[in-house]
Amino acid sequence: IELVVLRPFQVYGPWDDPCHLVPTAIAAALDGRDLVLAPRGRRDWIFVSDLIEACLLALAAELGGEQPELNLGTGQQWSNEDVVETIAKLSDRPIRIRLDEKAARPWDRDDWRADSTKAGKLLGWKPRHDLASGLKETIAWERERRSRLGKGEGKVRAAE
Repeated sequence: IELVVLRPFQVYGPWDDPCHLVPTAIAAALDGRDLVLAPRGRRDWIFVSDLIEACLLALAAELGGEQPELNLGTGQQWSNEDVVETIAKLSDRPIRIRLDEKAARPWDRDDWRADSTKAGKLLGWKPRHDLASGLKETIAWERERRSRLGKGEGKVRAAE
């Protein structure tokens, strides 16, 4: 059995868990709410469609018996503050941040960056989205979702 282990770094995009940073920050921007943020966390963010593309390539790959473990990310890390600032800019809505040292989790790291070189060599894969373009698509998706549900901006996102 050929086996390929894919190790995606921080995945974000449409249908993300509403408790994660990106959807929480987008909701804070669109609803005009404060955002409690753990300082200093850093991640290598990968847009969900880039991850799906890597999965499809891995399924079709002929690796000649090699069973690789492939990191999937952009190779660039962003702080929590950078992500929130980018969301505010792209949504054209300010986000009021309250930094909370207690919000940090044991698994938060100061350095979390993928080396996807092997995925590029074996699968011909590289991410198509940088953080800004992925966030732009995610914000547009959330605005469209809210519009369909009649929950425009300024209204708190209901759990679904």
